[in-house]
Amino acid sequence: MKINVYEIFNSIDGEVNAMGQGAISTFIRLAGCNLNCPYCDTPKSRLVKNGTKYDVDQLVDMMMTRSNQSQKITITGGEPLLQAEAVTEFISKMQQRESIMFTIETNGSISLFKDCPEELMDKADVCFTMDYKSSTSFNNWSFIEDDSYFIEGDWLKIPIGDKFHLEKPYKKDLIKLLNIQKGRNFQIALSPIYRNKKQYNQLVADVIEFCMAKRISHRVIINTQIHKLIGLK
Repeated sequence: MKINVYEIFNSIDGEVNAMGQGAISTFIRLAGCNLNCPYCDTPKSRLVKNGTKYDVDQLVDMMMTRSNQSQKITITGGEPLLQAEAVTEFISKMQQRESIMFTIETNGSISLFKDCPEELMDKADVCFTMDYKSSTSFNNWSFIEDDSYFIEGDWLKIPIGDKFHLEKPYKKDLIKLLNIQKGRNFQIALSPIYRNKKQYNQLVADVIEFCMAKRISHRVIINTQIHKLIGLK
């Protein structure tokens, strides 16, 4: 089976994940995406033609021979679940050789249960971080409301582009998300979108103020994209 890879690099996991922000990770960015999110930080990875196709066994061998391999792999994109079967096979074969924690970052447009191998959801040491899409754009409520979609350690990440997102309709959606979260094990992160340092500092401050004013600071965390703040990939 082939897997289409845009790039491989080592960095820290600046986004939320089961091991916590700042975890050292090897990133496998896959090529191809079905959305066109305005805040995408690697737009060239959206195109399938920009990737390099490897046999899954070849990619496993490449990862095993990397002298600086970490014990965590983050599979991102593009949209990794467009290649769900290849991703599942890759994780299975890696876990047969090494004890490795995986994070899969998904845009939330693909159902794990309807469109992905069942084996992928049953994998130990795999965390999903899903983007929330508001009711004003692509909507993935059906996935979020599915009681079986999230498991312990998974994250729902809500991109915040400006103060408008903290008002209608995001405020209404956030209240609904917090109600869904009750009794479930997934976690919610508000994720200010980085454009430049001055803009980002103000936006983070606005998000903090919003959380304090709405008394939800104990229910969410702020995903601060620390890799961008310190100039890493």
